[in-house]
Amino acid sequence: MDKAEVYRQLKEEIDSVVAGETSDTARYASAA
Repeated sequence: MDKAEVYRQLKEEIDSVVAGETSDTARYASAA
């Protein structure tokens, strides 16, 4: 997995947290 893919996934997780989602991914990202 290249840096662009890693960055894209990280951005999606951050966007989920900002949106207030309660998915496992969002909770993990907010706790990281």
